Amino acid sequence: MAFPLSLLYPEIILTGLGLLLLCTDLLLGRESKKGLMYLTIVGAAAAAAALVPLAGLRQEILEGTMLLDPFAVFFKAVALAILVLVALVSWEYVERNRIRSGEFFALLTFATLGLMFMVSSRDLITIYLGLELSSISTYILAGIMRDDAHSNEAAVKYFLVGTLASGVLLYGMSLLYGVAGTTYLPEIARVLQGAAGGTAGVGAAAGNGGLSALAVVATIFLVGGFGFKIAAVPFHMWVPDTYEGAPTPVTAFISVGPKAAALAVLLRVFPGGLEGTGAQWTVIFAFLAAVSMTLGNLTALTQPNIKRMLGYSSIAQLGYILIGLVTWREQGGAAILFYVLTYSIANLSAFAVIIAAGNRLGSDELDAYAGLSQKSPLAAWTLTVAFAALIGIPPTGVFFGKFFIFMSALQGGYLWLALLLAANSVISAGYYFGVVRRMFLVPPTVDTPVQLPRALSLAALLTLAAVLATGLAVEPLFRWASLAAVLP
Repeated sequence: MAFPLSLLYPEIILTGLGLLLLCTDLLLGRESKKGLMYLTIVGAAAAAAALVPLAGLRQEILEGTMLLDPFAVFFKAVALAILVLVALVSWEYVERNRIRSGEFFALLTFATLGLMFMVSSRDLITIYLGLELSSISTYILAGIMRDDAHSNEAAVKYFLVGTLASGVLLYGMSLLYGVAGTTYLPEIARVLQGAAGGTAGVGAAAGNGGLSALAVVATIFLVGGFGFKIAAVPFHMWVPDTYEGAPTPVTAFISVGPKAAALAVLLRVFPGGLEGTGAQWTVIFAFLAAVSMTLGNLTALTQPNIKRMLGYSSIAQLGYILIGLVTWREQGGAAILFYVLTYSIANLSAFAVIIAAGNRLGSDELDAYAGLSQKSPLAAWTLTVAFAALIGIPPTGVFFGKFFIFMSALQGGYLWLALLLAANSVISAGYYFGVVRRMFLVPPTVDTPVQLPRALSLAALLTLAAVLATGLAVEPLFRWASLAAVLP
């Protein structure tokens, strides 16, 4: 149990920040509540500063149930960046809709804390604890507008589907424990690899050696449970209603934060712990990648609401990322990390504009964006660049992320997945540029000014610069992703 406490400083700082936000909320008057946003940003920055000295370390924590390594540091840095950006774009929405700001920022902090525990975990129990801390916080955030029927509906659907997913995931974990006799991922990997090679482990071999049917069934249940968490087709039913009904800053957080952490856990569990059942899960994930990107893009084409459209878009983007999981050995892991970083920036850039436009226009319908370039050139151009990045147009970082995934699919012998990725990227241009056409070529129906407040203007400029910077700094970012993608 002995380990330097400094290894957990980022998590300790976030825990203290969440509690401090709740206490400070009781002391501040309503006119001073904006300070909670600044406190959240400063606290997240402090956690990020505590993360910097840990960048090159590789050390076990809590008897090996958690591991601090470059992989964990990468995803923790992404999670903290997401927290800062979401906090920055949230204040006006929180104030306008009279959301309890102390609860909102504290729950956002605790959700991020759960994500940070998830990405360091390499034991099934600690993975589940981190997952539930993050999930419960986001369930409450989705329904935090208590007097709004859409927010309540989003929270209930998200909670019910999330609870079902947790049950499926727990059942898969219990079966895997029965197979391997442990919840520790390195030991599970040893047992399953021994069984696959004909050496019987604890319940791992069947008859004359080889994987038991129970190990395969456990793998399928784990895929199903995680499939709900990452919203892969056909486990995506909660996405459109939750994205539309939840407060827009919460939608922005859900679209990138929990998915990034869940993908990190997928990499820990499957290539890291279940490599012995690789023949089974690679086939399943290849199928999920194909149907997710295709159904997500085709359904997004018909959506009249921009939040629902981005919900289905996120399902398609996940399909692209899953190709990297299938082709993990062919640089697919590094491609996933690079893609998660660049996609998160581009998606939050889009949501910064959607939050501002939704507040000013009073609607998230696509038709409300008509003539936005005349009302707010900064908002229109920021959204255009973000959408260009999400399509994968060079020289944005997402373009290079798609290119790396495309090449890993070719190197892994998955030509059909590579071609499907290219075809779906073309399809996605239809709905993204449908919004751009409205903003620049359709005259506004209502002369409602869209003046971005200072925080949202800053967030829009920061994310716009970051989207462009990721395309210019591909080499160092991909080198960082490659170093972080080396799992023990």
